[in-house]
Amino acid sequence: MEKIGLVFDSSCGYSKEKIEKDGNFFIPLIIEINGKKYKAGVDIDSEKILKKMEDRNIEIKTASPELQDIYNSFKKGLKKFDKLIFIGLSEKFSSTQNNARVIINEYKDEFKGKVFIYKSQFSSPWIKLYYNSFKKLVEKYDDISKIYKILDKQKEKMIGILSPGDIYWFYKGGRITKRQYKTANILNIHPILIVKNGEIDPNNVEKAFSIKKATIKMINILKSDIENLKANEIEYKIFILGEKETKARKILTNLVKTIFKVDENNIIFEEHISPEQTVHMGPGAFGLSYFWDMKI
Repeated sequence: MEKIGLVFDSSCGYSKEKIEKDGNFFIPLIIEINGKKYKAGVDIDSEKILKKMEDRNIEIKTASPELQDIYNSFKKGLKKFDKLIFIGLSEKFSSTQNNARVIINEYKDEFKGKVFIYKSQFSSPWIKLYYNSFKKLVEKYDDISKIYKILDKQKEKMIGILSPGDIYWFYKGGRITKRQYKTANILNIHPILIVKNGEIDPNNVEKAFSIKKATIKMINILKSDIENLKANEIEYKIFILGEKETKARKILTNLVKTIFKVDENNIIFEEHISPEQTVHMGPGAFGLSYFWDMKI
């Protein structure tokens, strides 16, 4: 039996098929559309969600995984590994970590001392970006505390900037009022959200009055961080979120190349990060971040 295995939830951005093919284990969050529940990464993905969002009258929301799915994933994992580490969506975004702890406490004889819930501040896209490194980490070390120390060092690296492409879904999801939605539509306002320490920084929400101005603000927010990486000779990549051929992605790509002097070999492009983020950000969402790998 192998020593330590990994469990991910669907916020990692990969499907259950991909995760299990790689020898890991998977817990799907729930996407509910018009009262019907789907399992993210199992029977629905970002593309299918966007197709359903073409009907602007649908009711759509996310929910934590079913407890049975958490139990099943842990049970299956311990048939192959002595111990498991669950690396899921930040507890500031989801109650999945707490629900996993409930399962461990409820089934102490099966899981206590065998399944470990990392107090994650990870969110999309960083679980996906670090995915291969997580595997290398547990292959090299069999000490949970050592693994945790290395994971903890990544927290300060995770800063991302996001903007919804269609603010209507912010309104539908209850994140802004009807009045705010109408005003934003009239003035072409694009909110800019800063994801830091595993949550959207509530004290640092900016806005721009066009897509181009929003992308310029994103660049300016991260500029000093990128300059520090260069000054310290740290190898890094730029992460750009945006659907192909969209105005936002094209502008961001050109700005990154021009201002940061980065070629496309050092840019990671993603159209969608995860089904959960697609629900919350809607079609046309765009964003910017940077990434350098963990030292193992």
